[in-house]
Amino acid sequence: MSSSTTMFFWNRQALDTTGSIGEFDSFNPHITISLIVAWTLIYLCVMKGIKSSGKVMYATATFPYVVTTIFLIRSVTLEGAMKGLWHMINPDLHKLYSPTVWLEAATQIFYSMGLGFGGLIAFGSYNPLKNDCKRDAKWLALCNVVTSLYTAVVIFCVLGYMGHNTMNTCIEKDMVMMQSIFPDKFPTVDDVRKMFSREQYIELMAHKFSGEFSKMAEHSQMCNYATIISEAAEGTGLAFVVFTEAILKFPFPPAWSILFFLMLLSLGLGSMFGTLEGVITSLNDSHLITVTKPVLTAVLCASACLIGLLFSTRAGQYWVALFDSFAGSYALMCVAFFEVIAVVYVYGYRRFSRDIEFMTGSTPGQYWLITWRFVAPIIMAVLFTCSVVQCFSKATTYYAYDRETTKQKETEYPIWAMFIALLMVLLAILPTFSVWFLRYFKIWKLEADIPAASKCLGTTQSTTYMLKSEQSFNRMTESNVSVAEMEPIPVTRS
Repeated sequence: MSSSTTMFFWNRQALDTTGSIGEFDSFNPHITISLIVAWTLIYLCVMKGIKSSGKVMYATATFPYVVTTIFLIRSVTLEGAMKGLWHMINPDLHKLYSPTVWLEAATQIFYSMGLGFGGLIAFGSYNPLKNDCKRDAKWLALCNVVTSLYTAVVIFCVLGYMGHNTMNTCIEKDMVMMQSIFPDKFPTVDDVRKMFSREQYIELMAHKFSGEFSKMAEHSQMCNYATIISEAAEGTGLAFVVFTEAILKFPFPPAWSILFFLMLLSLGLGSMFGTLEGVITSLNDSHLITVTKPVLTAVLCASACLIGLLFSTRAGQYWVALFDSFAGSYALMCVAFFEVIAVVYVYGYRRFSRDIEFMTGSTPGQYWLITWRFVAPIIMAVLFTCSVVQCFSKATTYYAYDRETTKQKETEYPIWAMFIALLMVLLAILPTFSVWFLRYFKIWKLEADIPAASKCLGTTQSTTYMLKSEQSFNRMTESNVSVAEMEPIPVTRS
């Protein structure tokens, strides 16, 4: 993978990247300070619960749309933007045969919709009992699709612009090489430019310089537009390199840079609010933690910050890639799979359907039932299995930065790194089996910490907050009144 001045600055100045994942000998002070500041901001926004984080999320959720719209207006006017859009709507269909592509696509959906992290469940527990969850699910999916397509247009317009400029630079270098190889025919580089237009030279490269210029095939860089875009769109380089290069061509680059990185900050904060709230709400509802919410939030944020120090080392970007490839895909798929199994086959899809009917007034149709019972678990199981088989059938690699050549080269992960990746996946799914084992063999009895109302058949712990009182529950059980017939009260959780 070739290197640009922006890529050079990103790897040598911003990250001070080492040559491999094993060389994490020191911390990057700028990233370490940024990490601490970020977690401090998250703590201040989440410490008071949904009341504080909910207000902040109004800004973090809407601001990125404003910035994206501004970038869209500018990016469609850039030279090469339409070619980037053409590249977006003409994908390489052969990639669809790879299960890894489908796993990455599923992981992207999980990330963008917040599935499997617990955030949606946590925020949903604050809704009124009669909230129309089916309507929310449809709108969430629709907004996710529209947002993905909307941002994709901006991204590929910028990629098209970057590819256009990189292609011009590559062709210019090739023409200089051609002049040096054929000095008799082209005394100067201008003679090469006069003989070949940009399009003609691209056509010449496509035919591998057949005919009188066949000697160029051994020395040409063989510039390829699709390859340039594909390589530029990998990893963190998409946000921190490609967009940065595009911003340099905008009027008043510093203003655009501030706007863009504020957008990235708001996106990161918004994502962490949901993820952290899922953990906090789960621990609070389990009654296993007796400390106050601000103290619990402080402990979780401090712990996450300490773990994040690994990513602030000089080899941090390689660890980010490792976590993203395994903990962010394989582990997430496992967690989501067991969530579906727990709801549909342990809690029971019939009971779940009755709950939704009580909340929304309508019974879930066959589409929902078939999707819950068969489609979702089968797709996730097949994707996970095929991806694991493919992962172990060939070497797993990452792109390491070569400080001598200033280029990135594909490098195989060491054995110990793969062991850590496997450990990350196991740590994510181990609690599911551990709790089942402890509860099934009555080693750990959590029932003593659960309110009596939650033990009623057909209700859950979150329903407790919607019941009028413990006395109401007792009257219900004595008179054989169902949960659905009880009068709900507003949720006052904090």
